Amino acid sequence: MVGAGAAGVGFGVVLRDLGLDCFAILERDEVEASFEQWPEQMRFITPSFTGEAFGHLDLNSIVLETSPVHALQHEHPSGPEYAQYLRNVASYFDLPIARGVEVAEIIP
Repeated sequence: MVGAGAAGVGFGVVLRDLGLDCFAILERDEVEASFEQWPEQMRFITPSFTGEAFGHLDLNSIVLETSPVHALQHEHPSGPEYAQYLRNVASYFDLPIARGVEVAEIIP
């Protein structure tokens, strides 16, 4: 798959949960580098909060039973903070991310 953003990391976790190991996530830069470029004052509008006790997923979470608020201790993460959350998820699930790959074309 292409891109180690929120969707790529989240889908990689789903593949791991399904027991699949033969895949790679191709990334031009680093895991979620685009969030690192957010202006300092920019924050998520949707709050991160855990509703797991009620069976709800945090709106900013990409993996069940996780929430950025657990690590950040506040509800509105900045871009760099959210990027760190994504890197932590990718590391925890040991996702196969190939960095420095420029995808020029996808042939079906």
